[in-house]
Amino acid sequence: MKYLIPESLETSRLVLRQFCEKDNDSYSQLMQNSGVVRFLDNGNTLNTFESWHHLSMLLGHWVFKGFGCYAIEEKLSRKFIGKVGLYSPHQWPGIELTWLIDPHFQNKGFAFEAAQLVINSSFKNKLCNELISIIHPENLNSIKLAQKLGMTLLDSQKITDNPSLFYQIKQADWEK
Repeated sequence: MKYLIPESLETSRLVLRQFCEKDNDSYSQLMQNSGVVRFLDNGNTLNTFESWHHLSMLLGHWVFKGFGCYAIEEKLSRKFIGKVGLYSPHQWPGIELTWLIDPHFQNKGFAFEAAQLVINSSFKNKLCNELISIIHPENLNSIKLAQKLGMTLLDSQKITDNPSLFYQIKQADWEK
């Protein structure tokens, strides 16, 4: 299948690649951490089966849309450290840049580095001319990251019954 963005991307510190079955244990541990998931969907943790199901949905997104989320590996250790990528399920308000980093790997610039790579790839490959990020108003770390990426606050509304802030970056602003 031909995707609209590359299946993998790299920086000097990170490998962004498609998820595979070996990621389920690490992803499941991440999704069982209440501190990690508190701002996602309903804020509930996922058990191992639910995590596997969620990974399957992320992989299916690539098939349906031609783009999706990447597993993030730290290049040096080859450890799974989180996910970053694009998300736009049926009737979503736009193509969303999304990220989730294991707490042990936070505050090292990995989310910023990975998100920059995805933004660059999205615009370079002419996938879209703008990206959004939908962030819970209490998720201060994600708000700071969105602002650091140059995203601007567009709107505040409920999505999936959760209060949400809509941030946006346009290609023209990114390329300045």
